[in-house]
Amino acid sequence: MNYEGKVYRPWMEADSFLIQTTIGCTHNKCTFCDMFREKRFRIRDIQDIYKDIDDARKYLRHIRSIFLIDVNVLALKTDFLLKVLQKVTATFPECEKLSVYAGLNDLRRKSVEELQQLQKAGLSKVYTGLESGDAQTLESISKGLTPEQAKKGMANAKAAGIEVLISIIFGIG
Repeated sequence: MNYEGKVYRPWMEADSFLIQTTIGCTHNKCTFCDMFREKRFRIRDIQDIYKDIDDARKYLRHIRSIFLIDVNVLALKTDFLLKVLQKVTATFPECEKLSVYAGLNDLRRKSVEELQQLQKAGLSKVYTGLESGDAQTLESISKGLTPEQAKKGMANAKAAGIEVLISIIFGIG
């Protein structure tokens, strides 16, 4: 597999196979986070993603869970992401769970219909960081998100049937 830079995944995805679809973070301004500071956000070439998927199939007999990295995978255009999901599910029909990191703004910017398409194509879970529900705190940590925007993103995901796990940083305020 070709991974660029440090690779992060939630601890619940410890057994998941990682496929890098994006590099870096679209926002990359949160004051508390330096996970992707050394990377400038960009999208990997789809042929390179396909090659990683095909290479994984050559070497791994059974993959139960796949996690698409880096951050903001849902920032990808829906058509692009559908192609990736379709390739994954066609190559790994045994895969039971397909998850991504995404911002709540990514969920908010996608229509419910787009998210439903992604869910039907195999996307089952999204991990995201809210950090705080307080507007002033979100502003002070440069989150680039308001509580109202977070609620809209969650409502879109819920309407589309996508499970969302949210991280909160206790004491950040």
